[in-house]
Amino acid sequence: MKKIFDFMGTFSDFMWGIPIAGLIAAVAIIITFYTKGFQFRYFGKIIKNTLGNLKDKGSGETGTSPWRAACTSIANTIGTGNIVGVAVAIGVGGPGAVFWMWMVALFGMIIKYAEVVLAVRYRNPDSVTGNYVSGMNIIAKNGLGKKWHWLAHAFAFSCMISMCVGLGIHTNGFTDAITSAFEVSPVIIGIVIVIITALLAFGGWKRISGFCELCVPVMTIIYIAAGILVLAFHITAIPGSLGLIFKSAFTGQAAVGGFAGATLFAAFSNGMARGVYSSAAGQGLSPFTHANADTEHPAKQGIWAITEVFIDTIIVCTFTALVILCTGEWKTGDAGSALVTAAFSSGLGISHELSAIFVAVILLLFGFSSMITDVYNGETTLAAYFNTKTSRVIFKLIALVFCYFGCVGGLENAYVLNDFFMAWMCLFTVLIILLCRKELIKLTNEYVDKYIQKRK
Repeated sequence: MKKIFDFMGTFSDFMWGIPIAGLIAAVAIIITFYTKGFQFRYFGKIIKNTLGNLKDKGSGETGTSPWRAACTSIANTIGTGNIVGVAVAIGVGGPGAVFWMWMVALFGMIIKYAEVVLAVRYRNPDSVTGNYVSGMNIIAKNGLGKKWHWLAHAFAFSCMISMCVGLGIHTNGFTDAITSAFEVSPVIIGIVIVIITALLAFGGWKRISGFCELCVPVMTIIYIAAGILVLAFHITAIPGSLGLIFKSAFTGQAAVGGFAGATLFAAFSNGMARGVYSSAAGQGLSPFTHANADTEHPAKQGIWAITEVFIDTIIVCTFTALVILCTGEWKTGDAGSALVTAAFSSGLGISHELSAIFVAVILLLFGFSSMITDVYNGETTLAAYFNTKTSRVIFKLIALVFCYFGCVGGLENAYVLNDFFMAWMCLFTVLIILLCRKELIKLTNEYVDKYIQKRK
C-alpha cells in the first residue's frame, strides 16, 4: 500500500507543477482562439449582465436564479486556496507568482465558461429531486459518441473519490486554524461540523444553494473590507507592490534568498499551479451547480463562470497578495495561514492572537462553503448512476464520516489521494471540452448574435 501512495504522490507532485497548469493554459488559449477572445472582447458586457443584473430570475423553470446558482459555484471556488494558497505561492515563488495566477485566471475564464455552457446544454432532468443532473460525466455521455463514454465513467470515478477525500481536507484545514486561535477540542469541532453539514446536506439543493447565496456575499465582503482597511493604512506601498509583482514575474525574487533562475521558475510554476487550484478552472466542478440555473440560453449562464473566476482570483486573491506584500511580511519566510495572520496583524496594528481569530473565522467560512458544495457535487455524480433516495442518503452519510475524520486527523494520505484524482479530473475535463468545442462555438455565436450584438 505504501508503494501505491508513494507512486500517487510522485505522480501528483509532477502533474501539479507545470503539466496540468500548462495543459489548462494551452486549452484555454485554443478555446479563446476559437471563440475569438470572447472573455476579453465582451468583458464589460459580461460584468454588466451578471453583477449588474443580480435580480434576473431567469426563465423560472427550476426556481433557481442565475445568481443563486453562481453563488453556489463561487462557494465551491472561493476557499482556503484564496488565502492559504496565495500565501504559499508568494512564500515559495515570491511576488512574481501573483502575476502568473492572474494569467491563469484571465485565460482560465474561458475554460470555466466552457464547462458551464456545456453543462447547461447537456443537463438531464432529475426524477428524484426535480432539479437537473449535470457534470463533465453527463456532458461526455450526452455530447460525445459511445466510443468516448469511458471519459464519463473515468471522470465520475475520480470525482467521487476526490470529493469525499476533499471533505476531510477542508475540515482539517479550518480545524487547524480554529485550534490555533481557540482552545477547542478537534472532536468537538468535528461533531459541530458534522451536525451543521448534515442539516444543510439533507436539505438538498435548495437549502445548500440558499445557504451559499447568503454566505458567499457576506464572507467575501468581510474579507475584502479587512483587506481594504489594511491597504488604506499602507496606501503608499501599493504601487511598489504591484510593480514588484510584474518585475518578479520575469526576473525572479524569492521571499528568502535563492538565485534568480530558480526563483523565476518557482514564481511561474507556483503561480500557475495555485491559479488553477484557486479558480478551479479545468477541474470540472462548476457544471454541477450551474446546471440548476433558470436560464434562457446555456451561454447566458456561462458568462457567470467568467465573473466567478474574476471574483475569485482577480479580486479576492489579489487582496490577499497585496495585504501580504504591502505589509512587508512576505520577507519573513513564513508561508500559509501563518503568513496571512502575520500580515493582518501587522497591517491592522492588532495583536497576533486577534489576527489569528480573524483568519480562523474567514478560513472556516471559506472552507465550509467549499465543503458543503463538494457534498452536493459528489452526490450529483453518484446520481448519474444510482439515482435513488437511498443511494443519496448513503453518500451523504459517507461524506459526514470523511468530514469528521478530517477534523480529528484521521486522513493521513488524504492530500495524496485528492491531488492524484483531481489531476485526472483536470485531464478528463479539458479533453471533454476539446471534443465538444464545435457545440461550444455554436452556442457562443448564438449568444453573441442574440444577446450582445442585438443590443448594440
